[in-house]
Amino acid sequence: MQPASEATRPANRTWHNHYHAAGRRVATLELAPKRSSGHTSPPAAAARNWANCCSAQPPRVALRSGRRDRPSGETQVSTGTTLTTRRFTGQREDGTIGLYFYNARYYDPFIGRFVQPDTIVPEPGNPQALNRYSYVLNNPLRFVDPSGYDPLDAAWQQEFRATHGRNPTAEDILIRLFSIAFPDQWHWSRFYDGQGNFIPGSLDNVFRDNRPADWTWSDVPWALESMAGWYEPGEEGLFTRDIGSLFGGLPNRIETPDTWEAISNPDNPIRVWVYVSRAGLPARLTGTSDRDANIHHWAWGLAMGGAFGPGASFINVGREVTQFQGNWGNSWSDVEIGNRGAALAVSFRVSGTGRVRSAWNQIMLDRWFSWE
Repeated sequence: MQPASEATRPANRTWHNHYHAAGRRVATLELAPKRSSGHTSPPAAAARNWANCCSAQPPRVALRSGRRDRPSGETQVSTGTTLTTRRFTGQREDGTIGLYFYNARYYDPFIGRFVQPDTIVPEPGNPQALNRYSYVLNNPLRFVDPSGYDPLDAAWQQEFRATHGRNPTAEDILIRLFSIAFPDQWHWSRFYDGQGNFIPGSLDNVFRDNRPADWTWSDVPWALESMAGWYEPGEEGLFTRDIGSLFGGLPNRIETPDTWEAISNPDNPIRVWVYVSRAGLPARLTGTSDRDANIHHWAWGLAMGGAFGPGASFINVGREVTQFQGNWGNSWSDVEIGNRGAALAVSFRVSGTGRVRSAWNQIMLDRWFSWE
């Protein structure tokens, strides 16, 4: 993302450029208000801050402060006065106690441990997961812990308004969900211009028209695992609603809180969703003609299962009966994959989201004795 141009930067307003990598904020550039005459304040008067970033600097921007962190988040080098409370992995530091606030619990970067235990054991078969105080399975060189809990909560909406000067739209919400489901594919510049404005058509381009050729159903459980870390126990319904929006084009839960209203919208799908190709699921589930390999039917069934439990299967079958268009093979694929989506959501409701892979293998792939 390039800094805001002087021609477009509003007068008498402090401007923040936020820089992202892999879905996480890595730096913030704060520019002092320019004069209403159109002349900018001299560089020495502009407060500029780079936090948690490398030493490379954009042209004509002086490094006023900076930090380098060790893998666990402990400060290694700090220069100048940091003008933001955001530190390691973009989390806020409580300066009075020296801990990072991960929204669900506090983290001590000196010892590399949370100071409260995790509320769940996400992978009971993994010995590293049995320590509920550990950070990213004791492997901070490879992983980071988002630990935001509800990626669309009031805190995110407030931060979005502070960054963009407006409320998040349905497109912004889809981008937010995409950034946590596919962090390796996420990049700010694919969706926003240098002033933070949404680029029309970017969702269609990234989600569907120019998506990676190797995106398949096999990538979906990985995306679900990536998303699952953002929801705490009791938020499984939020998790399944968000999947319905990202992979099924359903109205999001902010604009349409009622799930029945969302899934019964006669205009569904109301906006673009993430497409995949057919590899990774049995051919009978992926349909005969849908360009998205039937993922939207699966996502609708999953959203219904998250709200209505086992009854979602009856809703799914009834929907297909009333909308039958003469293609028995395609209709049966819709029924079966929708019912499996509903069953997957029921498993999340009953057992939580800590074992996405096992639930996927059992319900979507019929691997009932696989405990990955």
